[in-house]
Formats: sequence, structure tokens, C-alpha cells
Amino acid sequence: MRPGVPMGGRCSLAAGECDGVVMMATLMIVDDDAGNRMMLELLLSSHGRYRIVSAADGRQALAIIDVELPDLVITDALMPGLDGFQLTREIRRRPVGGDIPVLIFSGNYRAADVAGLAEACGANRVLPKPAEPQELFAAVDTLLAAPAVAGPVASTDEFAARHLRVVTDQLAATAYRLRLTEEQLQRIADAAPVGIVLTDAQGCALYANPALSRMCGPQAGRTGGLDWVECLPQAQRPAVLEQACRGSGPDRQELGRWQPRGSDRWLDARVQSVREVTGAYAGTVLVVNDVTAAVVAVEQEEADHRRRMLEHARWDRLDSLRRMASGVAHDFNNALASVLGYADLLQENVEHDTGPQRPADEEIRADLRQLTAAAGRARDLAAIMLRFGSRLVVATPPVEVNPIVRNEASALERDLPAGVTLCRDLQDGLPAARATAEAIGAFLHQTGGNAVAALPGGGVIRLATAVVDVADDLADDVADGSQTSAAPGPGRYVRVSVTDNGVGMPAQVLTHAVEPFFSTGDGRSGLGLPSALGAVQQVGGHLTLESAPGRGTSAHAYFPVAADPPPPSGPAPAEAPGGRTILVVDDEPDLLAVIVRMLRRDGYTVLSAADGPAALKAVTHHQEPIDCLLTDVVMPGMLGTDLAGRLSTDRPAIRVLYMSGYADPVADGLHAHRAPEPLLTKPFTRSDLRAALDRLLPAGAPAGPGPA
Repeated sequence: MRPGVPMGGRCSLAAGECDGVVMMATLMIVDDDAGNRMMLELLLSSHGRYRIVSAADGRQALAIIDVELPDLVITDALMPGLDGFQLTREIRRRPVGGDIPVLIFSGNYRAADVAGLAEACGANRVLPKPAEPQELFAAVDTLLAAPAVAGPVASTDEFAARHLRVVTDQLAATAYRLRLTEEQLQRIADAAPVGIVLTDAQGCALYANPALSRMCGPQAGRTGGLDWVECLPQAQRPAVLEQACRGSGPDRQELGRWQPRGSDRWLDARVQSVREVTGAYAGTVLVVNDVTAAVVAVEQEEADHRRRMLEHARWDRLDSLRRMASGVAHDFNNALASVLGYADLLQENVEHDTGPQRPADEEIRADLRQLTAAAGRARDLAAIMLRFGSRLVVATPPVEVNPIVRNEASALERDLPAGVTLCRDLQDGLPAARATAEAIGAFLHQTGGNAVAALPGGGVIRLATAVVDVADDLADDVADGSQTSAAPGPGRYVRVSVTDNGVGMPAQVLTHAVEPFFSTGDGRSGLGLPSALGAVQQVGGHLTLESAPGRGTSAHAYFPVAADPPPPSGPAPAEAPGGRTILVVDDEPDLLAVIVRMLRRDGYTVLSAADGPAALKAVTHHQEPIDCLLTDVVMPGMLGTDLAGRLSTDRPAIRVLYMSGYADPVADGLHAHRAPEPLLTKPFTRSDLRAALDRLLPAGAPAGPGPA
């Protein structure tokens, strides 16, 4: 009789009321895996109606049964010593407890394959492992509620035969699966792109894959010895051998990166100890990886970073030169503007005082011409410095590029030395571009002159135009190390190119080619390319250079394609009539005085002020209309643009003409700004000022009312 059942009868359920007494059924769990036992105990205990005892193998289970008979035995099928089938047979052979229900859990055998063996040993039920909890609970309750009847037990010989057959079949199936797994693992290892070595507990190589021989040579791939250490750095071999032969040291070591002697490969490796379930050392796995591509990529990235840093440093140096050129040119321009203005007035005075009846003093007139010519040359030099120093982008109307290139080509061709030929390759049907004749002319004049200088023994200069679409990847190509200017961004451009087959420039010269006053020693000023660069950039274009020794030089100017066609040419503006009122504002007293005199000689009524606040005060006392504000852009206290905004609020009809001697009148930082428009660049002559006012104040345009 089992402890969970009261004297005189059996309970109808595993736990319930029997003759008025609530009883708990005792379940024995037999499994050699402690984790499986624990999970099954937790699952069955959660049911709340079972008391659990457990055993780690069949022998321990029989010893417990000798002391305490359980109501149900749940045993694993495959265990060392006595397996589940042998344990069941031993239980059935006992005179006491031989009718205990036995449930066999099988994770290795299918129920259909062991049904005969289960019947031969007397098992009541076979369940696959793992089983659903509800299925397990139902099987347990069914077996506990059934009458205590021992199952049939086959003879010893019959059971042994069936047991041997089932175990042999299972071993054969397991061996087959292991062989397949081994073959698959070897195929994977053979095809692995990394080198792999497996050693035994004495450090001798059991396996080395083909990749190891490819990386480290055939000797390193030999098995049966210690040749595999040949693939390791000399300094690390003793420590790795110590680990491989004795299992000492950390189980995992990272050997880092190294380059084998005489090889251009870069390798890294890691060593991992292999241990049995018991923790005993069983061998070592060495994995060697070819990291050459990664190392080269890192080195290339570092080289690119250094190149970018050098490029940034070069452009920072150029920007410093720009700021210096702009500052020098500004002060120079203010002084030069006064010189030109007074020379113009003096010229007029001499002509006027001489009169038609008295011959002019030729010496005075010649001196004035020389003064004006010298001032003009100084103005051209200042303009070059301003163009180089400017980061402004001047709004320009669309222009047709080919006619401008043809005119410049004709002028260049007239001055070509003997032996130098000019070829034209102008694409027909070019779209209009955002450019100016001055910018295109400056580019062609300077680069054409450089091309002639690069052909001392004669050669060919090719002028070409084309429309090009610059994509992101092409922009990157244009920006490589052979260029000397920021590449054009993605977009559509009209490209003007000047190419020669001359001596070319080495990289160290190309790097500095657009810096001011840099010259190759041919007697040139060193301001040509900086001037061309400034002229192209002022209209929103880009200039790039390509050159190499013996391969000639190609200069390319990229001008953005205009969205609108060029405007039709109209008649020249009419001379502005007298009677107009102009407010002149400039903080340079000499320049202000000469501008006032030039305007009054041209018949304008002139108001003047030395700064913005003074101009606002003067306007408040002038109730008549003011046709135009002529103001410097950069002044202390108030910018000319701010002054124009204040005046336009009270006098919306007033026209504004800005003037400046700065390269960047309102620029800040390193960003390009749109110049205030219209802008008259200092220094200017009286005729320049008159033409600008004629365009701004055409004849017949109403002056508008006075202050609102």
C-alpha cells in the first residue's frame, strides 16, 4: 500500500478527499540532468496537489523506493547506468511497489519507436520531451486515478533483445547525425575566410583550414605538431604555447594586429581554450583574421583627413590674405578716389580756363594726363586686390557666353608669339549663364597669358565652351587633390576652358597657384590667377585648375546656367536732366567733398552728410523731394544699408546707389553674401558716377513727393 492512499481503499484522484481525509499524491522525478529535474519539480509543484521527491539516476530511485513508495514515477528515458526502461523493469520485478505507475519522458526516442520496449518493461505511458504542461497534468491525473495494476513484463531475454535493438538504433541514428554535423562544420571551417586551428590538450594541431595556409604559408597549416605557431608573432609564441599545451592562463586572449615578416598582409588573432563539461582543459582554438583591407581603409581615411586639414589650412591662409587685401585696398581706394576726382576737376578747370582763344599749357595738360593714367593703373591694381579679397556674389543678368569668348579670343590671338596656335572649340546652342563680360574676360586674359608663358617653344592653346551637368559624384571628382579651387556644387553650368600642352605645374606649385603674389619666377606679378579667381567667384562661378609636369595645364571656369534668357539690348540711357536732388553720405571728408563738387558741376542739387545720423537730421530739414541717396556702405554708427532702409520708410520713392571700397561691404565670417545693389565700386571717375546715375535716374522718371 502507497503512503498517499489511506488504509482500506484508493483515492479517485491524485489529491482530493478520500474517506473524509484530504490527501497529497507523492510523485518521484528521476533525471540525470539537474536542470530538467528542477524545471519539472517547479512545474508539478505549481499544480498544488503533489508532493515531489527526486532522484539523479535509476539506482538512487530504487533506493528511495525501498524507503518510501511514491504514487507515480516520472523518469527520463536516457540516463547513465540504469536508463528509464531498465528502471521500470526493476520496479515491476519488486514484490512491494511493483504496481507503481511509471511515466517515461523521452527526448531522444519517438513514442512509436519505443512502444514495444515500453510494453516489455511494464511502463504505463511514454510522453515526448518537452510536453505541454496541460498534457503532462492530464497524464499524471489519469495514471493516479487508474487502478493499481502492474503492466506486463516480458522475459529477461525478450526485454534485453528489445532494449538492445532500441539503444543500438538510437546510437546509430545519433552517430549519423553527429557525422553529418561534423561534415557540415568542417565544410563551414574549410570555406571560412579566417584561418582556424584546433589543437588537442597537448597543443598539437588536430585541424587547420585552408585559409590559414593561404595567410601564413603551408607550414603553419600542417597538423600533428606545433607548426601552427609559425603564423604568430615571435614575441607572443611562448605565452600562446603555454596556454595551448597546459591550458594555463586566461581562456581567451586577443593577440592584436601585426604584419608578418616579408609580407604586406596585416593579421590579427585570438586564442580560445576549449573545456569539457567538467571544466577539464581539452584543447585550443586559434582564429587568425586577415585585416589588411581594414588597415588600408583606416590609413586611407587618415591620409584623406590629413589632406582635408591641409586643404582647410590653405584656404584659411587664402582667407587671411583676402582680408588683408580687402583692408589695404579699401584705404587705398578712398585715397585714390579723391585723387581721381580732383584730377578730373583739375582737368576740366584747365580746359575751361584755357578757353578756345588761348592755347593750353601743354606741359600742365601732359602732367594731368600722366597723373590720370597713373591713378588709373593704381585703380586697376586695387580692383584686382578687391576681386581677390571679395566673397560677395554679385547678381548679374544672363549673358551669352560664346560671343564674349570669341571677342576675347580675337584679342588674345593678335598677341600670340610665333609658334603658338589658338584653337577654338565652342559648343553651339549654349544656354545663357549668370556671368559678366568682365568676369569671362578676366578669366580668359589671365589664363590665356599663363598658357602663352607655359609654351616657350611653341604649342597649342585650346579655348572651349560646353554645358555640363555636375552631379554629387562628379563634384567630388573635381575636388580631388589636383585642383586649386573649391569645386562647383551639383548643378548645371556653362564651362569655359583654357588648355595648353605646355610644361605643366608640379603639385607644390599647383597648390599655391591662386595665392596673391605667388609667381613661378617668369617676371609676372603673381596677381593674375587671384584676380581671375575673384572675378569668377564674384558672379557665383567656380575656377578649377588641373596640371602635371609635362602634361600641360587646364583652367576651367564654371558659370551657373541662367533660368531666364538674356535681356535684349536697348538704347543707351539718356543723360539725366538737371534739377535732381541727391543726398551724398560718406565718412571720408576729402572724398565727400570731391563727390559733391562733381555732382554740382553736372547740375544736381546736392545735400551731404558725414554719417547716417547726420544724414537723417539733414533730411528732416529738407521738405522737398530727394531723388537719390548716394551712400557709402560701411560707416561708423550706421551702415549705408540701414540708412537706406530708414529713409525708404519716410520717402518710398527715393532711389539708392551704394558705393564702397571694401571687397566685402557687408560680409561677416567666411560666408558669401549678396552685395547691396546697385553698387558703385571705389575708386570711380566722374564719368563712372554720371553713368551710374543715368542708369538709376533715367530721363523723365518722376522724383516722387517729399516726406510722407
